[in-house]
Amino acid sequence: LEKAGVLENTYIVFASDHGFQMGQFCIPGDKREPYEHDIRIPLMVAGPGIGKNITLDQIVLNIDIAPTLINLMGQTPPEDMDGVSFVPLLQGKSPSQWRNDFLIDYHGEGVLPCGLSKCPPPPPATFHPTDAANNTYTCIRTLSSEENSIYCEFTMTGFAEYYDIAADPWQLKNSVKTINSGLLQKHKARLQQLRQCSGPSCKTSF
Repeated sequence: LEKAGVLENTYIVFASDHGFQMGQFCIPGDKREPYEHDIRIPLMVAGPGIGKNITLDQIVLNIDIAPTLINLMGQTPPEDMDGVSFVPLLQGKSPSQWRNDFLIDYHGEGVLPCGLSKCPPPPPATFHPTDAANNTYTCIRTLSSEENSIYCEFTMTGFAEYYDIAADPWQLKNSVKTINSGLLQKHKARLQQLRQCSGPSCKTSF
């Protein structure tokens, strides 16, 4: 870019599609669990008008990258996109409303015809996915001044998890059976709302 003379007129976005586990919870290397090491990703942006060495605390998601790039090109993102442009954040502005929670959604592998343990072995030098059909879940990750938590429901089993990450950063104590019932119902309702939303209806908490 520097050789071509366009470095100062180019936006660079560095990100990932997922995190990765390296033995946490005794699980082999993989990326399909609803825990911090799998769901958090790096995101760095550089370009014209963007400050240097600045870290932002607001929640930004992969679904926000496309509307942001559209916005940076001087266009208005379509209303039916689930994500939102974070250009105002890049410009040092503080929007009056911004998300404080988001949906995590994963559909486990290992369904018929071969299940998982009976599936053909993977090609050489490729590890077998540590996954199964019952690893299908939806979660709501909340990160605000009042709460830092995650609540998950596993579809096939009815199993649920809740972690107060502020008090339990390593997610070792599933406290879904001991949290306040009102808080639990609040998360259940919000999770169902995020499951069903699309486009503008996903932005009702902004």
